[in-house]
Amino acid sequence: AAKEPVKATSMDVDEQKLSYNPESELNVVSYDKSESVNESFESKLETVNQVVNTLSKSFDVRIEEVNKNQDDIKNLLVQQNSLMEKHNTYIRMQWAHGHCEMGSFQFKECNDYHNHNPMNSEKLAREAIGWFMIGKGMLISRKFVMVDFDSYSRKKEGISEKGRSEFRHNFKGHLRKLIGKEPRVEKISNESFSIW
Repeated sequence: AAKEPVKATSMDVDEQKLSYNPESELNVVSYDKSESVNESFESKLETVNQVVNTLSKSFDVRIEEVNKNQDDIKNLLVQQNSLMEKHNTYIRMQWAHGHCEMGSFQFKECNDYHNHNPMNSEKLAREAIGWFMIGKGMLISRKFVMVDFDSYSRKKEGISEKGRSEFRHNFKGHLRKLIGKEPRVEKISNESFSIW
C-alpha cells in the first residue's frame, strides 16, 4: 500500500522557516568569506608594512654608514695631504740645508764703530734652515749689514737702518730661493729680529 505524502498545514510548520531562499544563504556565505578575506588582507598588509619598515630602517642605517665612511675617507685624505705637504717641505728643507751656498752673499757684523771681517750668508742660512726643519725660528742680530755698506756713513750715524734693511732683504731672498717660500721676519727688540 502506497503511502500518501503527508501534507503540512499552516498549523504544523511555519512556511517561512521551511522555504528555501538561495539569496539569504549566499549573503551569509558571502559575508563570512569577505570577512575572512579582509582579515587575511589586513594581516598580509601589516606583514608587508613591517617588512617595508624594516627595510627602510636597514637602508637608513646603511646610508648613515656610507656617509660616515665617506667622512672618514675625507678625513684620511686631508691627513694624507697634510702629511705629504709636511714630507715635501721637509725634503725641500733637507735639500736647501745641503745647498746653502747657492745665492749666498757677503755681510758684516758691525758693533757701532767696530767693523768685523765679512762673512758669508751660507752658514747663517744653514743655521736658519736647521731651525725651520724642527718647526722653530731663529733670532738674527740687528748688527748685521751688507759688506758694501758705506763705512763713512756707519761711523757718522752708527749702524743705519738702511744697512740693516738691505741685509734682512737679501737674507730673506736667499732663504726664499732655497726653501721655496719667503720666511717671515719680525722685530723682537732693538738688538734682534726673529725669522721663521
